[in-house]
Amino acid sequence: NNTGAVDSEGGLIYATPDKIQDKESGQITYFDFDLYGTITGCSVQTSLIYAVNTNLAFDIGPKASITGNTCKQLCYHNTAGNDLNIYGNVSGNTCKYSVFNGQNGGYNVTLYDGAKVNDNVVTGEGGVFNFGANRNIIMQEGSEICRNTVANGALITTFGEGNCFHMEGGTISGNTVENGGLFGFSSGSWKRCSVFELQGGTITDN
Repeated sequence: NNTGAVDSEGGLIYATPDKIQDKESGQITYFDFDLYGTITGCSVQTSLIYAVNTNLAFDIGPKASITGNTCKQLCYHNTAGNDLNIYGNVSGNTCKYSVFNGQNGGYNVTLYDGAKVNDNVVTGEGGVFNFGANRNIIMQEGSEICRNTVANGALITTFGEGNCFHMEGGTISGNTVENGGLFGFSSGSWKRCSVFELQGGTITDN
């Protein structure tokens, strides 16, 4: 748990988990990066969480609570090797550009049953989910993206080749975008098309 930390330049958590290889057997052990505790009341100038080059999926666990923090971007996930899985509560944070941000492509950002990304405020230009290339954002039944406010941009912005949004279930409700739209997508390219797919869930009162 981390409460009330203040940082003037860097991020609160910088994670670049490595791997080790047994010299005799050659077996490789990968280190992962998961969050299961509480981060609240912290103020940083850049990223609250900066995760890069991770070998395994990054999980924000079902008991994780990331609330009441102030930062430029809450979670920067830049990796060419794994998914971002959200099970817990990421709510009530104030960010200049984005709550979730990252580059590098082809991997999933999944909100599972019980995931809550609610009541966050983006004061500048960006989005709550603001990815630059080749990400699949997936909402499952029981997940929520509700009552967030974005000054300029979109609630979910996925500008870049082949970004996709799949809504299998869950709720998107009560969100406000003052200058922009609820969703922002590029057209993709011949290499990888962008997809906007609604299979279930509720989008209402935004």
